Amino acid sequence: MIDRLDAAAYRRKDLFSGYVILRLKPEVARRTRDLSAANNELKALVSVLDEFGVKERVPVISADRRDQVLEWERRAEKSSFPPLRSLTAYWRLDLAEQRERMPDVVGRLRRIPEVDEAYVDVAVVPAAVQPGNDPLFSSGQRYLQPAPVGIDALWAWSQPSGDGSAVAVADLEAGWNPSHEDVTGQAITIIGDNHVPQTLTWPLVIADPAFADWNHGTAVLGILAARDNAIGGVGIAPNVKHVYACSVWQAASGTPGHVVDALTAAMQALSPGDIILLELQTANGGGTGYPNNHPIEIKSPERDAIRLAVANNFVVVAAAGNGAVDLDQYTATNSAGQPTRPLNRNDPTFEDSGAIMVGAATSGTPHQWASPSNFGSRLDCYAWNDSIGTCGFGIGTGFGSPVNQWYQMGFGATSGASAIVAGAAVLLQSMHVAAKGTHITPAMMRTLLGDPNSNTKPAAGPKNIGVMPNLRALSIALGLAPDVYLRDAVGDAGTVPSAGAVSLSPDIIVQPAKVVNPDGLWGETSGNENRGDLTGALAAGKDAFVYLRMRNRGSVDAHNVVGHVWWSEPGTNLTNPALWHYIGQTAAVTVPAGNVLTVAGPVDWPAAQIPPIGHYCLVAMADCPRDPAPDLGAAIANFESLVRDANNITWRNINVVSSVSPRWLSDAFFIAGMYREARRFDFEIVHDLPAGTLVSLEMPIELAEQMRNANHMDIAVDESAGLARVAFRAEAAILLRDVGLPANARYAARFLVISEGVLADGQLAIRQLCDGLELGRMTWRFTNVDSAARSGAVADRVSESASM
Repeated sequence: MIDRLDAAAYRRKDLFSGYVILRLKPEVARRTRDLSAANNELKALVSVLDEFGVKERVPVISADRRDQVLEWERRAEKSSFPPLRSLTAYWRLDLAEQRERMPDVVGRLRRIPEVDEAYVDVAVVPAAVQPGNDPLFSSGQRYLQPAPVGIDALWAWSQPSGDGSAVAVADLEAGWNPSHEDVTGQAITIIGDNHVPQTLTWPLVIADPAFADWNHGTAVLGILAARDNAIGGVGIAPNVKHVYACSVWQAASGTPGHVVDALTAAMQALSPGDIILLELQTANGGGTGYPNNHPIEIKSPERDAIRLAVANNFVVVAAAGNGAVDLDQYTATNSAGQPTRPLNRNDPTFEDSGAIMVGAATSGTPHQWASPSNFGSRLDCYAWNDSIGTCGFGIGTGFGSPVNQWYQMGFGATSGASAIVAGAAVLLQSMHVAAKGTHITPAMMRTLLGDPNSNTKPAAGPKNIGVMPNLRALSIALGLAPDVYLRDAVGDAGTVPSAGAVSLSPDIIVQPAKVVNPDGLWGETSGNENRGDLTGALAAGKDAFVYLRMRNRGSVDAHNVVGHVWWSEPGTNLTNPALWHYIGQTAAVTVPAGNVLTVAGPVDWPAAQIPPIGHYCLVAMADCPRDPAPDLGAAIANFESLVRDANNITWRNINVVSSVSPRWLSDAFFIAGMYREARRFDFEIVHDLPAGTLVSLEMPIELAEQMRNANHMDIAVDESAGLARVAFRAEAAILLRDVGLPANARYAARFLVISEGVLADGQLAIRQLCDGLELGRMTWRFTNVDSAARSGAVADRVSESASM
């Protein structure tokens, strides 16, 4: 039974292509070369076509590609995606002049024994248009940044062929402007008809039906392959080997639905291992009763063509479409009239095309599903839904400017997302070819890009959209690159994000003198690999020397690795990088693959540059050409993004010695807020001091009032000094809850301890927590001094952090 719509609906070219698609049964299709009156085997079929005056009856694939397609299908028989149906079985019947009769034709054809399926063809349109020294780089291309913000193309560019130079890509849609200033000079070949506006004069161009298609393709080219030319933006693969723009537009018929022919043309132009991007979805036919804004693989010839491409080792990336619908619930009907759910991976009627299907999420972190993207178990990956800066449309630059200088800042939805994921596939494939000499298979590429353990998961929610590729993590997992790391604490294995303790790095070692054989003392097989107490006290007025220990958990040796070291005033939270003081860098070393502990240094720390007696933090980073250190100006948003999300940066506190009496006053330390973000914190004062000891915490009045208001306690205020003091008896642990600190806050604080006797064999610590996680702590340990100075005690300040 075929639903009949209003005749006006069938006449809308944006909803229906004007074709009926026919599929012959396999045994018939193998013998059929034409559907003319001369074909005596198909008299009933030919009779119906003659009755309705169907003059154009052509295969969905061009006749000159039939033999090639049959060869591809033969090869695919032994693959993971053997053909379910032959593309040679599909025919396109032209009813453009009598569109309202298309349902009648379908109904009659389905009753003919030789016919396997027939349906009214829904039009194909771009997956979405949301127009709203490289100027766009900082504002509209943050998807190039490291995870979790983006796919980390920045890192990939530091790798051999990480610019896409070993791989070609084909973009399937209707139109492009290859003369745009940001892509001109790129190797672009247009296959088929280019849907170009008839006029390029504003404002007439906006009314041209080709306007959206032409600009949409140009926007995709900008995301994929914009040149690094100091204008516009820079593409994910700026030096891609070749771009094939394969048009689904047919000028003769004025229709854009010739996907199968364009896909087989792309297969002829490309080489196995290359990337095919399907920037298409079914027409926006809301209210027609037909599926709208769905992935094009709901149409069986398109699904069969995609499957054939995947079986012949072409990586296919496809937009999930923009209907904001659950694709698991999409229901189709097979040739036997039975309902199927071809897009539901958990349904027995699921039909896997093998394509990497892409949804869209918010550009802000944590990324979460964003309308209008479709969702469901079929989706493998997501990328940005909004705020993508690229070529085309003139939004923000003005339609009055020359069309070859049109840019926009609002491209997105699954069009933008699928272009980003396709770019990631190009770079990963290109790096693999350079490193291994072989291609990643389509099945493995889909597994890699969709792996939740290596890529960026979206915020938890019921709408599945897969994960966003993380090129750095994927390359390391594949053994394509080194992965140098400094441990945050003993037991840290370099996994990202770090999940253990922080600020206890055993790999920053400070010594009062140079050592002859640091590798023998502290390196692999030294017996001291996991000691975190190798740093001694730093003596004011004397030189010191800093060594760094590194491991490489990648499969490739890391050459020319340089360590950098800073010191900073201490705090209960990480200090602002702008306040760090640079000490110096190590000589370059090679850190071999295989997790071999390697010692670099020393970094000379002259006495004149050592700060006064007190308590200080040391920060260290490892940097090499193929595993760059994070950009401190761009990558640091808070404590976690600094230490947990980059395994080649770490920190620890350095021990400082000072004499104290029963009345002991600590040196100042900082209670610090988050970098660029206001937060609320808990503070716990932990001690092991004699009963009756009085512990006072001195701080600015503003901070003390925050603590008093949140914890209903008394404070003593010295208005003239601008200070307040909170006193506690050392009877139990002291917890100060819900203390609000502004972004970048730094409050100087210090402890006063009054004891009935000499402070000895005890300790005092303050730790800062956020949402139950410890950010860091300051600890002082009191021990007896030697017999010549037994009137006091020594406070040895160390840093500790509980597991997080």
